[in-house]
Amino acid sequence: MQKKVSLGDVLSKCNPSALLIDISAIEDKIEDGTILLKYELFKKEKINGKIKKTKKYIEPSIRIYKKLFDQLGRVYELNQNLRVINLESTSYVNKNKRTLSISSKLLRKFKVEENSKIESLLNYINKQGLFCLTFDDPRFMYCMDNCFEDVSGTSEIESILAMLHPQKDIEKIQSEKGTFKAGQKHFSKGSMFHFVEKLHSKDDYIFCDDLGDEWADHLVINSKEYSISFIHSKYSKDVTNSASQLQDVVGQGIKNLGNMHFTSKQIVFKNSNSLAGFYKSGKGANGEGTGVQTNISRIRKSSGNIENDINLILKNPKLHRKCILACNFISKSYIEAEFNKIKQGQKVRGNITQWLWILSSFSHAAKDAGVFPMIYCAA
Repeated sequence: MQKKVSLGDVLSKCNPSALLIDISAIEDKIEDGTILLKYELFKKEKINGKIKKTKKYIEPSIRIYKKLFDQLGRVYELNQNLRVINLESTSYVNKNKRTLSISSKLLRKFKVEENSKIESLLNYINKQGLFCLTFDDPRFMYCMDNCFEDVSGTSEIESILAMLHPQKDIEKIQSEKGTFKAGQKHFSKGSMFHFVEKLHSKDDYIFCDDLGDEWADHLVINSKEYSISFIHSKYSKDVTNSASQLQDVVGQGIKNLGNMHFTSKQIVFKNSNSLAGFYKSGKGANGEGTGVQTNISRIRKSSGNIENDINLILKNPKLHRKCILACNFISKSYIEAEFNKIKQGQKVRGNITQWLWILSSFSHAAKDAGVFPMIYCAA
């Protein structure tokens, strides 16, 4: 259980120890066109016979964009002076009167344009509260300009570990969706999407709801078990330090918990409309790449009459809903070993406390919505 607490009280007991920026929230707004990312350049020009320094803003290349967000997606450890370790001279955390903020020379150089107004990426992140700080006492976290305490204690760790369900060969996954070409009818082998569909091949209905007004990457219904599952997939090459990827997929899951209580009318409408066509791959980050129209049916499996079956399922007292995160980069044994250190009062790295809070948030949000939280992971 988490409760709001006074930042001043927390700072009197412990110090911030790790920083994580919410890059998924920023990238989502870039991809939907709400904001534009730009880079500030200064150029010397001869004006009226005099050399003057002029400023202009350009959109970063795909290479620079990827490099920036690869860097932003890391968990940054802080020293006792609240300076980012290995970046002490350029990046640190500020203690303000009632809030905490971050400072970074790099983030000042990048700009955000929103509604024709330009401000630094640093100001945007601070203003929107798009970062989380964990403390050297793992009970506390600062996020969205508020400080929270997990009052569940170490019992919460056992609940989190119970969400983790190792799946054979998930560590062999090579991509999230695979590659696409015109005419293909299935997601490519080695992709998380293919893995999920194979794993649920015995269920009665499998829908691919990825892209557009999606509820999840896959919607799965089992008439015999009276279960409805929303599955959100995320792939990462980094198996032990992917806090930003975990934050992203947890955010997707939490955002769509309300949709899990859909009506019969809603799912029947979806089945006849957005799910009735074929899958078209989306563009990459920052507009990279082009969509490929495939012959992958969005209705991946249908074993009966969806309207009749969903009516029976929704009326049955055995109905249970599951929000499932499919993540190749999570190892249950690794998480269990690190979380046991926390239970024993041992010091752990900042990315571990970030993981603890992210997983705890998912667990609480799902249970509050009457949904079973599950995570497919490696052993």
